[in-house]
Amino acid sequence: LQVGELTETVSVSADAVRIQTESAERSGLISSRQMMELPMKGRSYIGTTRLLPGVIDTANRESPRWNDIVGININGTRAGSINLTLDGVSSLDTGSLTGPYLAPSIDAVAEVKVLMSNYQAEYGRSSGATINTLIKSGSRDLHGSAYYFLRNEALNANEWINNRNGVKRPQYRFNYPGYTVGGPIYIPNWNYNKNKDKLFFFWSQEFLPLKLPSSTYTLNVPTTLERNGDFSQSREASGALITVVDPFNNRTPFAGNVIPTSRIDLNGQKLMSLFPTPNTQGPSNTYNWIGQSINNQPRRDSILRLDWNIGPKTTFYTRLIQDYQAVEGEFGLTVGLGGGNNQWPQLPISYQIHGAGAVATLIHTFNAT
Repeated sequence: LQVGELTETVSVSADAVRIQTESAERSGLISSRQMMELPMKGRSYIGTTRLLPGVIDTANRESPRWNDIVGININGTRAGSINLTLDGVSSLDTGSLTGPYLAPSIDAVAEVKVLMSNYQAEYGRSSGATINTLIKSGSRDLHGSAYYFLRNEALNANEWINNRNGVKRPQYRFNYPGYTVGGPIYIPNWNYNKNKDKLFFFWSQEFLPLKLPSSTYTLNVPTTLERNGDFSQSREASGALITVVDPFNNRTPFAGNVIPTSRIDLNGQKLMSLFPTPNTQGPSNTYNWIGQSINNQPRRDSILRLDWNIGPKTTFYTRLIQDYQAVEGEFGLTVGLGGGNNQWPQLPISYQIHGAGAVATLIHTFNAT
C-alpha cells in the first residue's frame, strides 16, 4: 500500500444559545461530572452549591450527614428560608426547616439545581431559594464503581500547641468505602427486556465508620497530693502558695498546708477519683490536664432506583433510600475547676437516627392534547 497524503482539517462549530421561555428563573446547575471530578474533602453534595454565584457556604463539611444544610445563605436570605428536595419531595423537617434527614452519596446524585429567584409557583413553600437534587438512574449498559477514601491522623501534622504540651496528634479517621451499580434488568424466562429498553435499576451503598474527636480542652484537676490533703505544692498563677485554712479554728492555716487525714471525708475523697489525673503542666499553673473525647458517628446510606418503560405512553419509576447514623461518645458539663468554660466529659451519649424515604411516579399520556 502506498503512503497516504497528510491532510489537516480545522472545523469550527457553534450552537445558538437557547432562550429560556418556560420561566424567568435564575438558577444554577451542578452536573454529575462536576461532582465526580471536583475534589471535596467531606464528599457532601450540599457543599457543591458554593460553586454557584450568590451562594455563601460557611459550614465545615467533614462528611455527609443529617442536618447538613446549615451554614448556607443564598442571595442574602436566611438559612432557614431554603427548601431542599430529593427527587421532587421535600427533605426537610416541616416544623423547623432543618435537615435533611436523607443524605445520599455524592456518587449517587445525578445533578443539583439551585433555583435562586423568579422560579415557578410549583416550588413555593419557602421564601428563599430551592435546592433540587436528583438521583441517578440505570441505563442500557451495565456500569458500576467502587471507591475508598481515607483520612487518618498519621497523614496530618500536629498542632503547635499540642507539640508544646507534649500531646499526640488527635484521632482523625475517615475510612469511607462505597460502590454503585446500574444497568438493565433482563428476565430470561419471560423473555422480557431483551432489547434493554424497558426496565432499568440503579443501586448505591456507602459506609462511614466515623471516629471524630472533640476540640482540645484544658482543665485544672486535683493532683495526687491534693487528693490526700497535701497542698504544700499547690500554687496560684502568680506562683504564690495556695493557703488552706481550718474553717473550725478561726480559719487558721493547717500546719505545713496539709489537711490531717482525720479531717478528710472518705466519700468526698472517692468522688475525686472521678476526675482525671494531671497529664501536663500549663504555663503559670493555668491548667494541668489537656485532652479530647472521641465520638463514634457511624453512618450508612443505601439507595435503590427502578425505571420502567411500560409502554409508548406510560413510564414509571420509584426510588427508595435508607440512611442510618449514630452518635456514641461523651457529653461534657461546664464545671468550675479553674478553667473557665472548659468541658469535662461526664455523661455518655448514645443515640441513633434512622431515615427512610420513597418516591414513585407514574406518567401516562392519554392523547396528544
